[in-house]
Amino acid sequence: MDEPFAAVDCHLRLRLQQELLELWEQDKKTVLFVTHDVNEALLLSDRVIVMSANPGTVIADIPIPLPRPRDLEVTLRGECLELKRKVYQKMGVPLLEGAYAG
Repeated sequence: MDEPFAAVDCHLRLRLQQELLELWEQDKKTVLFVTHDVNEALLLSDRVIVMSANPGTVIADIPIPLPRPRDLEVTLRGECLELKRKVYQKMGVPLLEGAYAG
């Protein structure tokens, strides 16, 4: 799925993310989901593949060990925030000094 929620408003996006999580819990089928939204990637994924801009190559493969079933609440927990820092670090996004963990 290539950015299927990109063209919807925030409230609908959150609802669709939750519905996708619920559908996945029923069938547990593999889904390849492309997104530029780090929160969305962490919420929906078991692993996040970080790619470079040009040329598009894999620069990181980050396992997401957050427990399932998941809901939006998981993105507010410390363990998710540490994963977010790790993804941003791999992307080369500058954060406040000392913000990177590991």
